[in-house]
Formats: sequence, structure tokens, C-alpha cells
Amino acid sequence: MVNRLVKGCLAFVVLWGVMISLGNTGKAQAAEKPLTIPALQQWTGGSGYYNFGAASRIAIDPAYTTQLTSIANVLADDLLQLTGLAIPVVSAADGLAGDIVLTLGTTDPVLGADGYVMDVTDRIVINGKNANGTFNGTRSVLQLLKQGFAIPSGTAKDWAAYPERALSIDIGRKYFTMTFLKNRIRELAYLKYNMFHLHFSDNEGFRIESVSHPEIVSQQHLTKAQVTELIQYAASYHITIVPELDMPGHMKPILASRPDLQLTRNTGLKEPDLIDLSLPASYDLMEELLQEYLPLFPGPYFHIGADEYLHNYDPFPQLQAYATANYGAGAVASDTYQGFINWANDIVKSYGKTTRIWNDGIKNSTAAPLDTDIQAEYWRWDPNHPSLTPQQLLDRGQTILNTNSEYLYYVLGRDWKPNPAAVYEQFTPSLFPGGYTIADNHPKNLGASLAIWCDNADSETEGQVELGVQNTLRSLSQVNWGSPKLAASYSAFLPLISHIGSAPGYTGSSSFSKAGNLALGKKATASSSETPSETTSFTPENAIDGDSISSRWSSQYSDAQWLQVDLGATYSINEVVLNWQTAYGKSFQIQVSQDGSVWHTMYSTTTGNGGIQELTGLSGTGRYVRMLGTQRGTAFGYSLYEFQVFGTSPNLAQYKTATASSVEPSTTYTAGMAVDGNTNTRWSSQHSDPQWLQVDLEDVYDISKIVLNWETAYAKTYQIQISNDGIGWTTLYSTTSGAGGVHELDRLSVSGRYIRVYCTERGTPHGYSLHELQVFGANLALGKPATASSVETATSYFPNLATDGASNTRWSSQSSDPQWLRIDLGTATSVKRVVLNWERAYGKAYQLQMSNDGIVWTTIYSTTSATGGIQDIGGLSGNGRYLRLYGTQRALTPHGYSLYDLQVYGDGTVGTNHSSYGFSGIQGANQWSYQETADLITYTNMTYDPVGKRWQGTGTSYVYADSQHPGATTRSARVWTADAPGTRTVSGSVRKANPNGNGVNLKIMKGSTQVWPAGTGWQLLSGADMTGTTFNFNVNLNAGEKLFFVLDGNGDVSYDSTLWDVTISSNG
Repeated sequence: MVNRLVKGCLAFVVLWGVMISLGNTGKAQAAEKPLTIPALQQWTGGSGYYNFGAASRIAIDPAYTTQLTSIANVLADDLLQLTGLAIPVVSAADGLAGDIVLTLGTTDPVLGADGYVMDVTDRIVINGKNANGTFNGTRSVLQLLKQGFAIPSGTAKDWAAYPERALSIDIGRKYFTMTFLKNRIRELAYLKYNMFHLHFSDNEGFRIESVSHPEIVSQQHLTKAQVTELIQYAASYHITIVPELDMPGHMKPILASRPDLQLTRNTGLKEPDLIDLSLPASYDLMEELLQEYLPLFPGPYFHIGADEYLHNYDPFPQLQAYATANYGAGAVASDTYQGFINWANDIVKSYGKTTRIWNDGIKNSTAAPLDTDIQAEYWRWDPNHPSLTPQQLLDRGQTILNTNSEYLYYVLGRDWKPNPAAVYEQFTPSLFPGGYTIADNHPKNLGASLAIWCDNADSETEGQVELGVQNTLRSLSQVNWGSPKLAASYSAFLPLISHIGSAPGYTGSSSFSKAGNLALGKKATASSSETPSETTSFTPENAIDGDSISSRWSSQYSDAQWLQVDLGATYSINEVVLNWQTAYGKSFQIQVSQDGSVWHTMYSTTTGNGGIQELTGLSGTGRYVRMLGTQRGTAFGYSLYEFQVFGTSPNLAQYKTATASSVEPSTTYTAGMAVDGNTNTRWSSQHSDPQWLQVDLEDVYDISKIVLNWETAYAKTYQIQISNDGIGWTTLYSTTSGAGGVHELDRLSVSGRYIRVYCTERGTPHGYSLHELQVFGANLALGKPATASSVETATSYFPNLATDGASNTRWSSQSSDPQWLRIDLGTATSVKRVVLNWERAYGKAYQLQMSNDGIVWTTIYSTTSATGGIQDIGGLSGNGRYLRLYGTQRALTPHGYSLYDLQVYGDGTVGTNHSSYGFSGIQGANQWSYQETADLITYTNMTYDPVGKRWQGTGTSYVYADSQHPGATTRSARVWTADAPGTRTVSGSVRKANPNGNGVNLKIMKGSTQVWPAGTGWQLLSGADMTGTTFNFNVNLNAGEKLFFVLDGNGDVSYDSTLWDVTISSNG
């Protein structure tokens, strides 16, 4: 999701989870560290804020243009993905207010590998110890901006405790797409990893194109061109790719066509995956492969595997004979193996690279001692076949890397998975398999790596793998970086993970990429649960706890089984996501119910294949949702990591005023019972035709769905109608063959205040009887970005928890007045109703306010006597992009303000176009074009500059997302084209970007007719005018007519950069 940027400089506080305290002056004391993953090593708070805005730039210190240009361009792309704004890259040593300045050369002695200093004032200056350090600083900036665009001032000093932070993926056994691999690179860089290990050959596959031996390559593979593309992509994110060509074991596809080289036992039985190291031809084949792939990878490391060759050499006397012949009479058979490693090391070193191997085969040897410049990746300790311990390797001069299989192995299709809590709370890079430890931060311990192994390649999809390692990557990021933790426990770390989210531009699966999971934290029940193990339970609440990795519900091993969730209120369901463990449902249904007893099927399949199933386009309304499994896909039960439900708002008609043509005589089945939210009550009419029931929604709303829940006395012929005044009615639906039951009229796109069911023919001898008439709009705040004045100290009650759709999460402020919570609705919106669900710490006095720019606020509701609970505030009349709850008096003075949920409803989005948000590198996109003119008659298209992120005309004539500059001979023009006839409101502001020069002239033209300023003259902004001017007027336009926003240099174009922000709204 793209978080759109607020226009101008925003005066709001970024919430760092445990960080800020707001006094009455509104100035935060940013003493605690801002929230990043990994946490910053050091932070010294300052005063004031940095404000990121549309005028921000990325400024490169000209002394380091060569080293930093690529970093700046990557940052610009990431900011575009994050904010929707094209931020220009410029050359400037110091930058301006709002800029992000990149430089090098810090000599601060505290900084270690890849370190940087980040100074936050009215601008951000990142000074790296090297280019990697500067790049790491940009990742911190992205994480901070993801939380909000005002960053408290201060200075960070940050560095990695270990030089390598790595992820290893087995792409040999399983083919992974380029999209998957690039997503991994974005995520790794975002979390300050720097190594990506690709194990590209194994018994199940060889995944990179080969010219010397095409017969060994799997059908699904990466071409060398794709590998080069991936290497370059990784390099742009300062990630080094470490290739692994596994030998002398794990060579089945290589040896399939060379059985003469397969290692043969003294019984004549061949080992199809092991090469015979006693044969000269074996070395010829391996050298050919090494010489083909060593030049392909420009990085400093090449991994040759060397794992799991042999434990028992006795059946292979040829290896003993080779060892004696080559290493002397005292040599043993395993010296042949270690001698091979040294042989391969010589080849790798001839290409200027360092050899890496796995540790499990390394032993002490006097005949063929392992070269000490070979690096050992330590994954296993086997007491039955002991290799050298980590300390023994260090003592003999080896450099090591920790890939502890007891903590850091993720094996597809098996219960050999990392526990992110254990990684966060227990693991360190100095803890090795078997419980062996070495000194912390040992100079020859490079760091730790998470490893993904695909032994059961088809058991998990790419999406499941992404979800499976998501949290462990973040836990290990913190552990590898080695900074003081922001959260003492993993449970406290989880909200921070969600707050930081995924990298800008990430398109893979993520448990926090989708807001508004209605099932999160609600009440879940199931038909059964698998018998728990000593350490693990499989209860139904595990499927709705938001943990897609380490917890799950599992049923007993029989059919049928079900899992259901109580959403707590009625919702219109449109999507369900099932994240299956390997025990999946082959045949199952997704059902919805109002009462948990009578179920309606929204989806059914008999061909489920597990993985992550995103069931979209569903249509059902109810409080309860369940998965009913009727046939298992395995011999086990049904097992779900997560069961997620998405949908639209609660019933707009509930508890509103309902009236009817009549009530059944001698009963109390009144009209109000059809809107009381209770399916056990009903309205019933007299036994005659026609009859009607109508509900007053109390204001005009956008309507997306209407649901009728008939009692047995139903209507055969009826209409569903809508009205703005309760007098003139428009028919939305009409039938002469109604059959009762639950009738859902969905996919509506209408607005109105009154809904009526008009019945003209009964389906029974009785009257008409409705359990419920439900009307659904859309909660406009659901999943939208939220910011706040503060967060309760030492908690993770972040503002986004008030818009996440979960009734068991909440935002809580600090215990002082005033406090505020603000929602960015994404575009200008008409608001009619707001629902506040308070925790017990509620606001007694507060206002609801709206704003178009996040700066100037208009109050649409005010109270000094609120009583907490659920406050449904209707009858509002507000318009704007931002809605703010502004609390001025707390009800419980020892506490702050605490809100479970804030919901917003309205009569639709105002048709609005913004010049900065609509900016694009394509002419005509979002109705905006970019041109220049000399005479206000003829206009010529500009050319887009992707590096400068601007449209370029003649000379200095250009247009940025938020600004324009005139040329010496031409005027720059931003042009908007009407897509339909109607009246538009044109509003905005314009001001100089700096107080110099002789000023600029402005005009707004409708075709050749001037519409602003009045008359035919220009609007002058003097050179020193930093205040500027505003405009607001209506104009009638036909489809295809154009508005030209023209900037003239007033005879001299020096210092003429002008901030010009335009909003065009449709009035019909």
C-alpha cells in the first residue's frame, strides 16, 4: 500500500513505540531511541523536528558523487514506493530544510563495520563510514518515514556488531522466481542484511544455465543473463550474492550422465550423488564447472559446499589409496576429501576470491591440513561423527560463519523450522550447534545466517516460505546488528515488527501487508484440537493470533472438522485468507452465519491444494465465519497457521429509526425489531397488500449492500427502494419470484438516506415478516494510516491499532491533555458518521475535526460530557482528507485516552485531483500533462527526466511533483484535462521556494480564457514573498477542456523555483 504524503510540512509527531512525551507546548522530548529494526546503537535526542514533504530533495555531497549516486537513486525509488512522491536527486553539500543529505567520510572512532552517523535537524544528514554505511542510514530513514513524516531531532550513531548478516536459500532443490528473489533482496536491505547465499546445485536440481555442460541443468532454471541481472539488482541494494556450487557430494544431476565418475563401493554399488575423488577425470569435470561459474559472480566469496560427503570411508579403498599416493604413508582416506577442498581453494583463489565450505567434514589432519584461508560455515555438530568445534577452528586460524541448524534452519515441509522468539531471546552469533560457544564479537566470527532448505520442494509455495521466515528474519536482524534491544521479549517485539512492516516496493506475502483482518484476536472455536505435545498446543485461537509462523490450530485426524470465528458484530464478508500448514483441506467450505447456527456457504471446493489460499470476491453477511472441512488432503487433520477474514462495515441500519405501513395485530413485532441486530426478533405486518418497511439512516450514505433476512412469512413480489428525502423513491431491485430466506443485494453503488422494502404480493397467507433489514456502507478508516500526539509510555499501543479492524487492540496516549489521533483517509472525503469504541480510559471532552492539508482544522463535532463505551456519532457534515479526534479532557485523569476502534462513514469520496499526488512520468496520467508555452496559445510537451524525477522543457523550464520553474524563453505549464462535463472547484496555494530573485508571474487559463487572477494581467509573487497567495474558484468545464497553470519568469529566471499545489474537486 502506498502511503500518500501530506501536502507541505506536517506538524505532527512520529510515534516510536516507547519514545515520546508531549507537554502542553506540543514539543516532544525525543530522549528515547526512534523505532527501527534493528534498533539504533546510540541515540541522543534533540529539540524540534525534521519534516519530510513534497519539497524535500535527496542531496548528494558533490565530493562523493561517484560513490553515492546509486544510493540516492535507490532511495528516490524507495521513497516513491513509500510516499507516492517523486523526490528529486540534486548535488548539494549541505542541503536545505526538508532534504535528506548523503555524504561520506566520518572518522568517528565508535563506528564499526558499515556504520554511519545520522543527524536529524530541519534536514537529515547521513554520513557513512563507507558507502555501505550511508546506504544503511537510508534504510533507517525509510523505516522512520514509514511511521510518519515528522521525525524528532537528534543524532544516531549506528553500526553492525558483526560484519555479515546473511540469508541462504536452497534454489537447487526448488526453483524460485526472479520476483521472489528480488523481494528477498529488498527485504534483506531494509533490515540491514548484506549477504545473500544462493545454493544453486543439489541432488534435486541444478538451477543456473551451463554452457560447458548443458545436460546437467534442470528444466526450470535461471539463465546467466537473469543471474547477472540479479547480481546487479542486489548490488544496488548493497547486498553481496554468495554462490554455492555443491561438491564433491550432492552432485546427482551433474553425475547422472557420468556414471563412470560416481563413487563406487567395494561391492560394486554406486553412490549417484558422490563423485569419486580418486579419479583424475573427476577433477577435470569439477574444474570445468568452477571455471564456468567463478567469473559469473563478481563477489569476493565462492562456496563449494563440501558437506555430507562420507562418514565411513572403509567401503571405498580407492580413496585410501589416493590419499597414500598423494599425501604420504601416514595419510587416511578422509585426507583425500580435505585435499580436494584445498585443490578447489587454489582454483577459487586464482580468481581473486575466498573459498567457503560447510563445517561437518572438517577434521584435524597432518597429511592434508585444511588451508586456513578457507572460511567455514558452521551448521552442524554430530557427536557420532564429530568434526572440529568452532573454537578449534578459530584456534587453527579459520574464519567462521554461524548457520546454527538448531536455531536458524527453515526446512520446507518439515517441523524443522526456526522459532523467532528463541532467536530473539536466546540466540547469539556466538552460540553454535551442540551448545558450543565462543567469545562474543570474536573478530574471526563473521556473523549469523538464516538458511532455507527445500528438501520437500513442493510442500510449500513461495508465499508460505515468505511468511515462514518473515519474523525470524527480523529477530535475527536485531541479534546480528547487536544493538541494545528496544523490546526485552519477543512478545513485546512483535508489535514493533508490524509497525515497521515490509520494505517499500515489496510485493511478496506478508502477514502485515494487509490491514483490516476482522478475525484478528476475536473468539475462535473448533470441532476439535490435536492432542498437544509437551511444548506446543494446537488450539483454535492460534489461527487468529496474527502469528503466521510459530502457532497453528490443528484438528484431530478425521472428517468433518471445522474452525469458526465470532467477529463480534455483523460484517459484509468479501475475502477470506487461509494459511495452511502441510495438513490442508482438500474439500472444504467457507460459510457465514448471523447466529452461529444457520450457515450459508460463500465458497466451496473439492480440489484444495494447501498453501496460502486467498479467496476473494466472496459475498456473505454475518457475525460468524467458519471453515468446514469435509475431506483432508493428508493423513493428518486440518491445520491452519492463520484464518483471516476481510469485509466492510457494520450495519448502518442497526438501531436507526424504522417505520412500517402496519404491525401484525395483537403482537409487538414492531418495525424497530428489524433493525435491532437480533435475528431472533422480527417485524411483521398485517395480512394484506401492499405493505412496506423503511429505515432512516439519519444522513446520506454510500450504500454497497442491502440484506433482507425473511421469516417464514416472506414477500413473493417486492421492491427495494432508496430515497434522499423519504418522499421520492428510486427502485434498486424488483422481483416477482421472491423465495424468502436471506436475500443479499450487493455490488451497489448508490447513495441515499432512506431504504424501503415495498411489498405487493405475499408468499404465504400471513403478512410480511423480516428478522433483519441490514444496510452496509464502508468504514473509510479501516486500514488507513494513523498518527497520534503520543503513545502510552513503555507500551506498543500504536495509533494504527485504532484502525486495524480488531476490537481487542487499541491506541493509548500518554496521561496528559491535550492529545489527538489522526486518520489519513487517502483522499478528500465527505464524512457523515463516526463510531468511537473507547477502552475504559475515554475522552470526556473532545472534538472531531477535519482538514484538507493536515494543518488547518475545522471542527465538525464537539462534546464536554462524553461517557465512553461505543459512541455512534451521526448527522455529521465534514469534508477533507484527514479526520482528527482531539481530546481536551480525560475521564480518568491518571490515564490517557484509549481507543479500541475509530470508524468513519460517509456519502462517498469527493471527486478530487491533486497536482502533487497525481504527478507521473507519463503524459496524461491522472489527467495531468506537462508542457511549456511562449505565447499562451501554442503548448509543447516536455520530456520526462527519470533521474531528476521532473519534466524538462527548454532551458530551465521544468515541472516537479510539487513545484515549477520557468525557462528564459518559455513558460512552464501544468495542464489538467476534464474527464467529464461539470463544475469544478479549483483551489490551492502558491509561494516562492526561496526569498531571492525578482519574482514570478502566474496565470490559470481555461483554454485561451484567463480564469485567475481576475482580468487579463498576471499574478505577481515578488522575489522575497515566501508567504505566497491562495486561490479558490469554480469553473464550468466540458469533457476534454483543459486548465493551464502557467509560470512566467518575470524577465529573469534566477531563484524562480515556485511551490504550486493545486486541488481540483468535482461539484457535479
